Amino acid sequence: MLLKKYTLRKLGGKLINNILVIGDSILDHDIFCTAIGLSLETPTLKSRLLEERFAFGGASNVVSNILALQNNVTYLTALADDNFYEQYRSWTHDNFQLEIIPYKGQNLVKSRYWIKKGTKNYKYLQINRGSKCESSKLIDHTKKIISDKSYQTAILVDYNNGIFKDKKEVQWLIHTLKEANIKVISSSQKSDRSSNYGMFENSDLICMNEEEAKATLNGFKLNEKKISELSKNLNSDICVTCGSNGSYYYSGSLLVKTNSFTVNA
Repeated sequence: MLLKKYTLRKLGGKLINNILVIGDSILDHDIFCTAIGLSLETPTLKSRLLEERFAFGGASNVVSNILALQNNVTYLTALADDNFYEQYRSWTHDNFQLEIIPYKGQNLVKSRYWIKKGTKNYKYLQINRGSKCESSKLIDHTKKIISDKSYQTAILVDYNNGIFKDKKEVQWLIHTLKEANIKVISSSQKSDRSSNYGMFENSDLICMNEEEAKATLNGFKLNEKKISELSKNLNSDICVTCGSNGSYYYSGSLLVKTNSFTVNA
């Protein structure tokens, strides 16, 4: 059913989708060190730098996964012109197009310091930096993009960095996309904040994890009745992921339970 509803064009026996991803970018910055002792003057861990890596996080993870499934992806995201800007500009792929909403400030970067002991790495410290996008002009950018290319699906991925900050604007965005016959799939991240899934009501599909679903239901236990209420309240199909317990997909009056796959973590 999902395949029939959300998948699109077939060329040479292979499904090819043009997908628009709109969301917040996070740059993951990992610094790997090995411990070499303690300072004699202060109780400070001394280490030697082994390696430094950059990786694209946030909505960029969604882009990477879609590209791995051999789809064409246009990625609309807000970026600041700071020292980390070129990391994003260097991201190239045959099926990938980066569209930038410029803003003043600093890009969201998560620097994680890892200490190697034996064969394992342990996270020692994490430093978050960056500033939120205050003026995205999101609808203007989106209208321009969808006028240049035909998209079948748009995925809205919210990490609370400012692109999706105004419900009225987000609802106009969803309305604009659906008017262009583009399916809208939305997701957000609650983390330690209050649930904001109501901002994405009227999407074709809203995805969330079990804790986010419970928070959106004001703490009620997750069951078929409550998932149907959630779907009705948000006027959208609902997918709830439950970790090792699999996932639920609710559409209309149909609830589908899918078991999880065993993987090596």
